[in-house]
Amino acid sequence: MSFERQSSGSSGGGREVVENALGDLTTVPSFPTTDLTGYLRAFAGGRGHEPAAKKAAERQIRGLGQSEWATALMELASPLAERDLVEEMKLYGFGPQDRDKYFFLSPTVPAAAKPVFWSALDGCADRGLAGCDDRAATKQFQQSAGLLTEDDRRKLRRVGLDLDVLRAAASEGRVYGFIVNWMTKDDLLGLLGKPDVRVVHVVEMVPRTDHVPS
Repeated sequence: MSFERQSSGSSGGGREVVENALGDLTTVPSFPTTDLTGYLRAFAGGRGHEPAAKKAAERQIRGLGQSEWATALMELASPLAERDLVEEMKLYGFGPQDRDKYFFLSPTVPAAAKPVFWSALDGCADRGLAGCDDRAATKQFQQSAGLLTEDDRRKLRRVGLDLDVLRAAASEGRVYGFIVNWMTKDDLLGLLGKPDVRVVHVVEMVPRTDHVPS
């Protein structure tokens, strides 16, 4: 079932801003209210190290069972280029084939109460983005943001987004945090131990099976 609808008026470049029933734009996807909502509102990626928060996260993770998969939100102490992040996190499944990770591309945007974020999903073609690098979420986002015009400013503001913020995030092209799925307890401890990671928030746990769900 499709929940998408097009807003009225042209964006000037032959492309309209598309809004879904949750009030999200397909060019800048957003989460509905979920267990992630509170973490997104308090997102502090890029604000430097927080030793107390990291120690609290370690205590929480060590208390988890070995028979569960975790979904977790990672905040980075300082923003990184996606290519550097992927290289550092290869051990934990990061790579061009991974499209289930959401990358946060800005600090929290006050009007939206969440950071700007993007996922590579199934590649550029599914979003109608011709000629971009379908292996890099940041490249996709940069091309998508580049299609927005001044005519889109009012429509973006209606759903809590700011054209200048999106353009700034696209221009910077760095990652402030990310979401990972199907992590084990040991995976989370390894990620938490990375010097670039500010803190790890465990969002959800599900019973572990013998393989990562596809």
